[in-house]
Amino acid sequence: MALILGNIANNSLAESPITVAFADAYHEKRGNQSWVDLDDDIKEQLLIKVGDYMRATYGLSWSPAVEAMTQVPVLMAQAAAELALIAKSTPLLTNIKRGKKKVKVGPLEVEYDGASATQTEFVLASRMLAPLLGGRTARGVSVKLYRC
Repeated sequence: MALILGNIANNSLAESPITVAFADAYHEKRGNQSWVDLDDDIKEQLLIKVGDYMRATYGLSWSPAVEAMTQVPVLMAQAAAELALIAKSTPLLTNIKRGKKKVKVGPLEVEYDGASATQTEFVLASRMLAPLLGGRTARGVSVKLYRC
């Protein structure tokens, strides 16, 4: 299998923003042995899932400066590597369902917020990508970024 690489913000054919080699080096430096031990075909499949997730989650809302880049920004590459490791054990995109309002088992009772969705947020990757998104995260929250 051969990945189609590129800045997924401006290349509709790109399947992944990073190579297996980049992800390997990233995870090796961080001691993530569970990534290093994976077969390269599995790694490529996970990186394709990351490309799908990033495109579906952030769409065309990348900042114009990022969309114009032909190379992948470092923060995007690092976020992709983080998401690839997560994708090994957790689906990046799941169908959203409403939380239960009340659950009672014997004398124990738990009440959930029935209006909230139960979609997982990948905090580290979202924070890495926030500067590239003009402060917008996967949940649409804006943060003001000050540079010194």
